[in-house]
Amino acid sequence: MPTPAAKPGRKKGIMAKTERLEIRIDADLKAKIQEYAEKEGRTSTNFIENIVTREIDELTRKYSKKVNYDSIVKAAEEFNSWSGSASVMLDKSDGEVWTDVFADDNEFKRYHSASIMCLYGKNATHNRNEVFKKEELHYLATLAMEGNYKNYDELLGKYMEKYPPL
Repeated sequence: MPTPAAKPGRKKGIMAKTERLEIRIDADLKAKIQEYAEKEGRTSTNFIENIVTREIDELTRKYSKKVNYDSIVKAAEEFNSWSGSASVMLDKSDGEVWTDVFADDNEFKRYHSASIMCLYGKNATHNRNEVFKKEELHYLATLAMEGNYKNYDELLGKYMEKYPPL
């Protein structure tokens, strides 16, 4: 038996009636909802449903961003093959991961985007031959994309629960 949305003649975007959700709103908010619903030619219920649907769609897009695995592979190869200072970077807006390599420990790159963060770094003096397995880097990047960590140490602490240092 077809679902209500699949019935012939049903307009796309029209939802079948579902269970009720009771919410409390104050009189001012109710008046604003009614005012804007009327301006858009909708019922208050339909207007609220539309707002909630848009917000859920936006949250779904926000939280379903995935780390680009191909960029993980390339970043791990660059990081592991470089025997000097290097930083693995993540752009949380699109899941891209890359490695910045530097000629010496005093060099660095500054990004002016809040969505770009350093996942891990090594320097030529102390840990120049350190390597990252692709799976470990993927896990760290995924944690960073999905989590809301207060700082780098908190993110690294969560990572080390699964991959403790040797």
